[in-house]
Amino acid sequence: YGGPCSSSTPFWDGAASVWIESAGEGVQWKIAACKGLGLLPRSLHPDSVPELEWQAVASLGSRSIAQACAQRSSVVVGSFVEEAGLHELSSTCADECNLAFVFRQLRMARLFSWGALQSEQNDLQCASCLAAVYGELVDTPLGGESTAKENARNVAAWALLDFIFFVGSGRLMQTCLMNTGFSGAAGAGNRF
Repeated sequence: YGGPCSSSTPFWDGAASVWIESAGEGVQWKIAACKGLGLLPRSLHPDSVPELEWQAVASLGSRSIAQACAQRSSVVVGSFVEEAGLHELSSTCADECNLAFVFRQLRMARLFSWGALQSEQNDLQCASCLAAVYGELVDTPLGGESTAKENARNVAAWALLDFIFFVGSGRLMQTCLMNTGFSGAAGAGNRF
């Protein structure tokens, strides 16, 4: 992940804000359900697991998010966007700024053990924590688990990835509109 970014300000308002808040609440609920089922002991407690173990689950999450965003980019826009555009979309969705923004939008800090986060304004920390949660969701136990736990894990991982991709796509669209001088709603300073 790179340096600081302006990921703390939403790029939407009005009806879109209500919609995205509602969608975010659905994702929050699914992740909280996984926490309640004891599925996130490593990612949500970085201060009580060995650092290498936490970093491994965060790295798995980061790689998995990048791979899934590349696949989704291909499915969603692959029929009409060149390779460079696919890479730009998937990179935007999986970058530090987007993951940190999603972490804050989903208010994920409240899921972590008290004192585990140094600063919710630290983009790298927020992005890494979100990646760790996703990594633990996709890191299914070798011995298997109950159907309820497996379903909760899969639904939460899918919802989190959908939200990451949706927000990243919106960020890229906003940037493109601003860079082209589009005079419509988004380009005129009226966020969508």
